[in-house]
Amino acid sequence: MDRLLHLFTLPRATFIIVVLQSVGLAGLASPWAEHLVPLTPVTLLIIALLLLLHTRPDALTLAFAAGVLVLGFLVEMAGVRTGIIFGHYHYGDALGLKLWDTPLMIGVNWLLLVLCIGPLIAGVALPTWARIAVASLVMVGVDLVIEPVAMQLGFWNWDGGVVPMRNYVAWGVVSAIFFAAYFTLPVKRTNPLAQVVLGAQLFFFAGIIGIGALQGREAYTYLALDLFTLSFPLLRSFEPRVRYWRKWPGLFTGTAVMAATFIAWDAIFTATGVWGFNPRYLTGPHIAGLPIEEWLFFLVVPYSCTFIYEVMRYFVRRDVLGTVARPLAIILIGVLTLVGGLYIDRIYTAITFLCTAALLTVHVFVLRSPYLGRFLLAYAVNLVPFILVNGVLTGTLLDEPVVWYNDAENLGIRIGTIPLEDSMYLLFFLLLTVTFYERPLRRAHGDLLPPVPGHGAD
Repeated sequence: MDRLLHLFTLPRATFIIVVLQSVGLAGLASPWAEHLVPLTPVTLLIIALLLLLHTRPDALTLAFAAGVLVLGFLVEMAGVRTGIIFGHYHYGDALGLKLWDTPLMIGVNWLLLVLCIGPLIAGVALPTWARIAVASLVMVGVDLVIEPVAMQLGFWNWDGGVVPMRNYVAWGVVSAIFFAAYFTLPVKRTNPLAQVVLGAQLFFFAGIIGIGALQGREAYTYLALDLFTLSFPLLRSFEPRVRYWRKWPGLFTGTAVMAATFIAWDAIFTATGVWGFNPRYLTGPHIAGLPIEEWLFFLVVPYSCTFIYEVMRYFVRRDVLGTVARPLAIILIGVLTLVGGLYIDRIYTAITFLCTAALLTVHVFVLRSPYLGRFLLAYAVNLVPFILVNGVLTGTLLDEPVVWYNDAENLGIRIGTIPLEDSMYLLFFLLLTVTFYERPLRRAHGDLLPPVPGHGAD
């Protein structure tokens, strides 16, 4: 084992994985794609072996890996042959040799995902049950990304071309079983290659989706925007100075509270026609009347926006808005309350402005939040990527908007193609997320000492 690790060091293994995924992405975007797809099993096997090697496995870890590989294959085989577990689907020939209509490599795929997601969640300070839940949700999120690419490349296909909700539920349950074993058994859970593999996999799938969107497969447009929004913050989450991943417990809490609030709000507004979604730019699956892409939006946007907030906190050591944050917030509260009250009959304007004013009031007069100045500065910076991404969602560069708005329910004022209310919508959901993100950190937010190399800000 040591000789293999000496041969395939972390830099060498990283280089191999990046080259394999980059060449694969370039090849699949070329006219010779159909000739390269059959090489997928070889790529998966190489990456899985490198990942297992860098786990430095003992006998128990090897037994666990074998169990995931075999059980992953068996559950997929049962799913294909019965249609009960995941829904009705069938495999193509792209994943290689099949047994009972199921590719042998599908077990390797389960193992690869468990071994790259498990170590990342293991490093987060959470109780075991929470680690199992979070890791399983990440697996479901990865499957949301994989599904359209897998169908495009002929890995598998669903009857009717639509992924049933049962598939995502089953993915979560099966993943929870694997991660329950992973986090309770004394297996090796440290792997420096895990973040490289997950990042490379997401880069590959995001690239395929993006290429598909550019080549006229419009159904991938919203999904591609979600992945674009997540890509850089996720890859930089493990950067040793900011150490964003160490702050995930608060982020998960903040995102959960925000998502529960805003998904309910979103579903009601969609059902009542305040806004809606253009099926031309959606992959198809819906939950509670909302497209899968919209659910992902409420995961990737707070993750990415809070990442910017944390990066700003580290690199901007001075609280530049500290002395004016409260007056600015009070002025904003007054303006939002006035406009929201005057246009109480326009539901998007009224609810967005009044709710934002209420949350700001809590921060100014009740919590007296020490981070308000830093939040407002980060919010101003977040407006730049927000305008870029939301601009596309509302129709910039596209024939039609991905998300349409009923102007009878808003002020009718647009920043380009973006309703003015969206800027306050962003402020509200980001401030709600940061409120719960900051609670477990309990840190000072005045001017900070210069950063110490190799360490995150206090």
